[in-house]
Amino acid sequence: MLIIPWLRLACQDEIEDTEAVMVMLTTAPYFLFFCRGFKTVGPFVVMIYRMVMGDSIRFASIYSGVCDGFFTG
Repeated sequence: MLIIPWLRLACQDEIEDTEAVMVMLTTAPYFLFFCRGFKTVGPFVVMIYRMVMGDSIRFASIYSGVCDGFFTG
C-alpha cells in the first residue's frame, strides 16, 4: 500500500493498478482473520471463509482451464 503513491508519481499506471488490486484482494481475508475472535460472529466468519476459499479455488481451476483452452492452440 505504501508503494502506490510512489508509483503514481513515477507514472507507472499498470504496476499501480496491479498493486491496488492485490491490496484489495488481500484486505478482506485479513479483516476476516481478526473477526474470528468475536464470540457472536466467529463461527460465521469461519463458515464464510471456508465457502469463499472453496469457491475461489474451484473458480480458479475452471477459469485456468478455459483460458488454457482459448490461448493455446
